[in-house]
Amino acid sequence: MAMAIAGIIALAAIGAGMFLNRTMVDTRKRAVLWDEAKRLEEAMLSQLQEAGGDPLRPHQAILVENDCAARDNMPDCDGADRITVTRVKADFPVCEVTGSSGANLQVEVDGAGKCCLFLDALGADVAESPWERQAALLVKTDGTVESLNLHETSVGPCTVNAPKGQGNPGVPALGAGTLVAVEMVTVYPLQQASGDFQLVQWIDAPQAGVEANGVVDPAEMLLVADRVYDFQVTLGFDGNPEDGEAIDLGSASDEWFGNVAGDVLPAAITNDQLRMIGVGIVVGVPSARPRSAQVLDGPVRNTAGIYMATTRGAVMMRNLNIALP
Repeated sequence: MAMAIAGIIALAAIGAGMFLNRTMVDTRKRAVLWDEAKRLEEAMLSQLQEAGGDPLRPHQAILVENDCAARDNMPDCDGADRITVTRVKADFPVCEVTGSSGANLQVEVDGAGKCCLFLDALGADVAESPWERQAALLVKTDGTVESLNLHETSVGPCTVNAPKGQGNPGVPALGAGTLVAVEMVTVYPLQQASGDFQLVQWIDAPQAGVEANGVVDPAEMLLVADRVYDFQVTLGFDGNPEDGEAIDLGSASDEWFGNVAGDVLPAAITNDQLRMIGVGIVVGVPSARPRSAQVLDGPVRNTAGIYMATTRGAVMMRNLNIALP
């Protein structure tokens, strides 16, 4: 009887030890998950701060799709958000456009001749100019922005070709402005065939013969992070009257859009009143103790066998509009 009791006690101790070990492993996994979520949040906010740049501004350089729908080979987001950030390419000159002729934009030659020399940097073979297949924005003199896909360039006079029918509007209607080479980065969560979720980014940029044409190509896709079950974006604005703050009260009546369910941007707010940007992220890990999660105005995420953690943060936008007297 003593041996039997001792055996029962031993089995109970082994079972308790195994349970304790599983619990400790599970706890460690969850702790690592929270750390990963915070690092991902900080990396995303740092990238979002790069939006715009002279002569672009954040309100010209950020497209937020709340509860995004399918488009351009990108799937419906199932309650998540999608964001496209436009970044100025620092290695390209900013060129003034004085007018248009046919499918060509006439580019002003500055004192150093940078724009024309750059356009013809590789000599007579203008088809291989750095502007070939390049995405660009024309910031027009009236303050509006037009997206362009550039093609051949030439000198004498200095022109850039933006033919209609290749992602461009009718060039004669564009008018004068500033030509800015850009890189557009779109970030969104994507469910794989296995059922796992990933945060991915699409960079619409010329590479290996692929044009910056607004069409998602597998060669343009990059993995940002695994096990991302939701991605939400919130925008802070300086309301009326403008007081230099973007107040977040966690309600639909504060100075943030998309921070609570049912929140909409007030009609009186203009795009150039954008001051801050934030993200909310839900990440998950297989666990014996699953947990659902919800962040910002996103839906409640609940997947069997997955422990979910949330993180959210916000930063001031760079390149703000600054008016001097």
